[in-house]
Amino acid sequence: MNKLKLTQPAFPSMPLQDSLGRMIIPNAGLSRLEYFSLKIFQVIYKRHHQEFLEDGNEERLDDTIIMDIAIDEAISFLKSIDKLTNDINDEKPYTASIIQ
Repeated sequence: MNKLKLTQPAFPSMPLQDSLGRMIIPNAGLSRLEYFSLKIFQVIYKRHHQEFLEDGNEERLDDTIIMDIAIDEAISFLKSIDKLTNDINDEKPYTASIIQ
């Protein structure tokens, strides 16, 4: 089983060539863990603050706590994706028997 690669780029970059023939290699940007952590953070943050505004008696969570939750959820999500991908890759392709 492959090791979980949390630091792989979320969107791998491809080298480009401009009209003058110069090679341009863009920065890879966010890692998979950073990208999914931020996406999950957005959802939790919006949901939590919406509930906080509707019911003022609730204690508001600190953003660092929400980020910790988002990182844990992102790691769990990426593990499940990698497991599913490995399971798909390990399946033997279906081959039909040819009768002569």
